[in-house]
Amino acid sequence: MEGLMPVAGVDYPARFAQLTSWFPDDEACASYLARLRWPDGFRSPRCGCPTSWETAAGLWLCRSCRRKTSVTAGTIFHRSRLPLTDWFAAVWFVTTQKSGVSALSLQRVLGWAPTARPAHVALPGVHRVASGAMVETQSCLPACSAAGWPTSRTASPCST
Repeated sequence: MEGLMPVAGVDYPARFAQLTSWFPDDEACASYLARLRWPDGFRSPRCGCPTSWETAAGLWLCRSCRRKTSVTAGTIFHRSRLPLTDWFAAVWFVTTQKSGVSALSLQRVLGWAPTARPAHVALPGVHRVASGAMVETQSCLPACSAAGWPTSRTASPCST
């Protein structure tokens, strides 16, 4: 896929119905992330060893150095308490809107419970969705996915 633009409906869901059928649970989301991050299979970030296995907790364990790695480590999803299905829906919604999305509209569309706090406070990590959307809109998602999504607004989305 190097050098090619991602194709809606093939590389990522084009419609919300496709999103819910492709990613019915967190396991399907994690599997998709693993394919994007490691298209040639998992390699330990510490030693580069290609031999590993997935633990019952969903972590990748390197056979050589014994390092445990999460598929979300170093991405916008890292250390989030929201289910991956919610993150995927939020990212899909943000990236499909041509005129932008407010945190409040995202909260309403995804059915997250309203709070007395402002939406940007009530939805911790919503700024991370904006960072992820920036990557997708610059059409370099496949290049970034192999190395992980940028985690700050100042990070170059295409640096590997």
